[in-house]
Amino acid sequence: PFVLPIGFRNQLRADARLAGIRDATFDRALAGVEPIPRVIELDRRQPEFTLTFREYMDREWSAMGVRINRDRAALVEKYCRAVLDVGVGAGAFMKTCVAAKWGSDINPIAVRMLKQCDRWWDWDSGMPPDADGVCFWDVLEHVPRPTEWMHRVPKGCYAFVTIPIMSDLKTIRKSPHWKSGEHLHYFTLRGFRWYAAACGF
Repeated sequence: PFVLPIGFRNQLRADARLAGIRDATFDRALAGVEPIPRVIELDRRQPEFTLTFREYMDREWSAMGVRINRDRAALVEKYCRAVLDVGVGAGAFMKTCVAAKWGSDINPIAVRMLKQCDRWWDWDSGMPPDADGVCFWDVLEHVPRPTEWMHRVPKGCYAFVTIPIMSDLKTIRKSPHWKSGEHLHYFTLRGFRWYAAACGF
């Protein structure tokens, strides 16, 4: 049988420790856990690698997308002067929010767009020194280790997060947000509040 690679298991253990989970609990929870090859295959087909930039733009500049970004901008501008938008997509939020000073993405077209307007920031290097917030709009559910990303946000900074919230994880496959291989994490509202608190928020 396939066993979790040591490096992956060790990283997962480190994330669990940061979240306050004891080693004994971690070991019990992962006893007998094995990767599912189909999930790994689907993970490699995340929308960042399969959607065209035009499809990103069509989604973000739809009437609903414009309203959502306007509301997000109003919220962010109420609390922050300068934020990093992680996962900019086609850049609609950054064009709407005056506080969105920097952006980061893995899509090569988005990266090029950000660099051309001198607003690119390498998220792997942490937060910009003048930022007082970071935006994860529909991002954390796609990230293999979101705890690592949450811990990059310095104390005193805001983290703005949108993520699909499930009413009941037992019926998750019936949800319109069930996206096998695309969404790697699912939360109930109570579960996400616990998770955010465990990450220091």
